Amino acid sequence: MLVAGNPSVFPEALDELTRGQRTCVRWEVACNPSTPAAALEKLARNKYYCIRRAVAQNPSCPSSLLSYLALDSFGVVRSAVAARKDCPPHVLARLVHDPVTWVKRTAEDNPSCPLEAIAEVPYARKLIPFESSAPTSELYRPPSSPLVLDAGGSLVGYLERLSELHGRGVLNEEEFAAAKRKLLADVEKPLG
Repeated sequence: MLVAGNPSVFPEALDELTRGQRTCVRWEVACNPSTPAAALEKLARNKYYCIRRAVAQNPSCPSSLLSYLALDSFGVVRSAVAARKDCPPHVLARLVHDPVTWVKRTAEDNPSCPLEAIAEVPYARKLIPFESSAPTSELYRPPSSPLVLDAGGSLVGYLERLSELHGRGVLNEEEFAAAKRKLLADVEKPLG
């Protein structure tokens, strides 16, 4: 196992270790940044989700493999793809519509996610105006207690995102003003 996790090991040796019987060895190889793309491709098809997630988290994982792993049946694997700063924008655009909420949120919070994709998300988390038949209780409302923490989930972050959408023409003046009013009204209301 010490060999599999060592970044100085020859790529051929790492490729050979992908055929090993021990899951922990394959996991170490999947985590190793020196693992060649061909070996990562084999590991991305492994039956254990923890190995596929390690491949998605590997900094050497090629974008074509991230596209493949974004279709994985396990949310933890898709979430690992969505968290990658180098994830292709078209993959993030697909992941913002993922059926698993925390995968969606991870994709939305990724700075590489296209704003147009976030604007299409049909719920109130990013506070973009939309028509919805869902009852208000089913819509996400940001917590009212931590108002200004950081750009990923704070009042300031939402306002900056709205302003950016407005500046790019995704939102017109009326939609921008309505979204800003809704955001400020939601912050003042207690949840519950």
